[in-house]
Amino acid sequence: MNFKALARLLILPLALPLVAADAAFPNKTIVLVAWSAAGSPVDVLAREVARLAPKYLHQSMIVEDKTGGDGANAMQFILSSPSDGYALLINTRSMMATLNTDLRGKFTTEQFDFLATLETDPYAIAVRTESPFKTIRDLLASAKTTPISIGGFGADSAHAMLSRHLAAESGAKLNWVPFNGGSAALVAVLGGHMDAMLGNISDQRAQVADGKLRILAVSTDKPLADYPNALPFRALGYPDLTSSHWRGVMAKAGTPADVTAKLDAFFKAVSKDAEFVAFVKNSGLLPYYNDRAAFAKLVKSDMEAMAKQTAASVQK
Repeated sequence: MNFKALARLLILPLALPLVAADAAFPNKTIVLVAWSAAGSPVDVLAREVARLAPKYLHQSMIVEDKTGGDGANAMQFILSSPSDGYALLINTRSMMATLNTDLRGKFTTEQFDFLATLETDPYAIAVRTESPFKTIRDLLASAKTTPISIGGFGADSAHAMLSRHLAAESGAKLNWVPFNGGSAALVAVLGGHMDAMLGNISDQRAQVADGKLRILAVSTDKPLADYPNALPFRALGYPDLTSSHWRGVMAKAGTPADVTAKLDAFFKAVSKDAEFVAFVKNSGLLPYYNDRAAFAKLVKSDMEAMAKQTAASVQK
């Protein structure tokens, strides 16, 4: 055997693993980060997605909760990880809201690849059934003279911004109380420690069904069939408050195209999976799939809208 032939044989085994590793994504466990408390809708969604990973990716996916800092800890974890698709983050409209408020200048949308949205969860204002507020008009009228406490997830989340915008538009005195998750706010309002909560339907539906909670207003364009007495903000004369709380998945910017292509296919398959469709429905959520291109446009549009909301609240 001549020298050149021998050299080729020696080099070939070194080259093959590199090609195989690229082609084999994923060839190890993927970490899916949830940025709000265990048991929250974000955490529950992450675990449902992770459960379906072996079915479509033929690889395990584990969920890690990294709370705190209005999402800063979770985003920093992703940015500290390689851009290889093995560290993903469930992101939400609230997470994007913080980039316009307390995390402005610390993180930007350009640092992430937005992969897909999977569900949406309308905002809702609710009180316990013993509350003197029977309608949203009762609550707002009272709050114009006597401040009321209203709480939900995050100090500068989309929920908090919506409350401030409602206060600015209506003239009501709404004192925001931040929590680490919607479940904690629910416990506070049911215990009578807070007048109302502004959360998501998924946090409230079970307590409504049990007769412990009453939904007064929703952020949808039209009334919801399951809550016919809950007025949309639009019906109160505040169309700019019409919105919904989407949840999706993002990765670190610069993730290779072949990797994002496989993740694209995975999330599309998840959105159509019969078990996932049932999960969304049974959780009181709405299906909301957007691919990478549509998701990027959604984030851009929402960032602009929330910036205007923040400016309007400050001006008033």
